[in-house]
Amino acid sequence: MAEHAAVVAEIQHKHNRLAAYRYYQQETAKLGVGQLVFSPYLCVTLLDKGTVCIDGTATFQFHDGNTQAVAIKP
Repeated sequence: MAEHAAVVAEIQHKHNRLAAYRYYQQETAKLGVGQLVFSPYLCVTLLDKGTVCIDGTATFQFHDGNTQAVAIKP
């Protein structure tokens, strides 16, 4: 019974994360990239990873497979 409860809890956790991701995906689609204000929760929800290069660019890979490269302003 304990294993079942743990599996149900994990499924619910994944459903909650998916719902949060879809919500932010819909909300960010309404905005231009320049209007986004990233919070830690938004970053964790949307981003898979980020890479900063010595050439002054940062590339973000999102959970949906999209990537976005931006120039870092000094």
